[in-house]
Amino acid sequence: MSPKAQAGPRPLVTFAVLAYQQEELVRQAIEAAFAQTYSPLEIILSDDASSDRTYAVIEEMAAAYSGPHVVRINRNANNLGLIGHVNALFELAAGDFVLLAAGDDVSLPQRTERLVSAFMEDERVMLVHTPVERIDSTGQILGLWHPPMLGKPDEVASLAMSLGLHLGASAGYRKAVFDHFGPVLEAFAYEDLVLGFRARLLGEMKYLDTPLVRYRVDTGMTRKEKPLESSVRNQRRVRALKMMRAVFRQRMADYRRTERPEPAVLGAMGAKLRDVESRLAYHEAPGALFDQRRPGSVAEALKAVHGEARLQLVSGLKARLRSLFPGRSRG
Repeated sequence: MSPKAQAGPRPLVTFAVLAYQQEELVRQAIEAAFAQTYSPLEIILSDDASSDRTYAVIEEMAAAYSGPHVVRINRNANNLGLIGHVNALFELAAGDFVLLAAGDDVSLPQRTERLVSAFMEDERVMLVHTPVERIDSTGQILGLWHPPMLGKPDEVASLAMSLGLHLGASAGYRKAVFDHFGPVLEAFAYEDLVLGFRARLLGEMKYLDTPLVRYRVDTGMTRKEKPLESSVRNQRRVRALKMMRAVFRQRMADYRRTERPEPAVLGAMGAKLRDVESRLAYHEAPGALFDQRRPGSVAEALKAVHGEARLQLVSGLKARLRSLFPGRSRG
């Protein structure tokens, strides 16, 4: 039987809207925050030093709000980036649970209510997540998107190696997930890949099979284009590898802070980190692959480089096919 959370007053929850350069869309995200049915609710509307009117929209809507929720506004003095912004909001949050909402997404009114109910049913649950409805820039629903981890093992050893956990746009966290480990130090990491792993280290992840967020897929970080130019493809690949390196560095640091880290799990993450670093060196500093001070064997590095070169070749061939047969290639 699952341990039940103790009955008592309804906990304060923080609903944080993270915005950057989204003056045309942030109003919908804020309206969705104001429409949340759960109370008591602290809403933080935060702008990451946008140069457009994003913060002006935040100020206007906060000043005009007269509903039941507590509304706070924040503007970062300098652009912190995604991870820095997430860190800042967790530090500002007064709630026992924290829900994050991107400035171009739309949360359904019952999102907070449903997630908090799931948390309150089992004190072991550190993270609650759902599928999302994908929408385009006009708000047209494109379909349902389920989390990559759905139906897969959720043991720590498996999640430690995975680059597909829950959908960050859908999640709510116990604030302890942040407070126990502190700020995420790897700026290139994706917050869901770090916070999801942290949540599993501390307890359980609970999935609700009901979409509670409309997730915009063709704006900002979610724009998915397939470039034909090799230089652009390589730049994107390098960014992806830097993200992976950051994720595995942060996970290893967090895992070492647990009571009994297993050597086998640390070893597997270390091997994956070396693989990613070798692939990154292939693009940025090939000579570093043969530095004797570099962790791991030369054979290990050459295997990673061979895999990366093959991946680059396949990517180039697919781009060529797309140029020859636009609209037909699905690779």
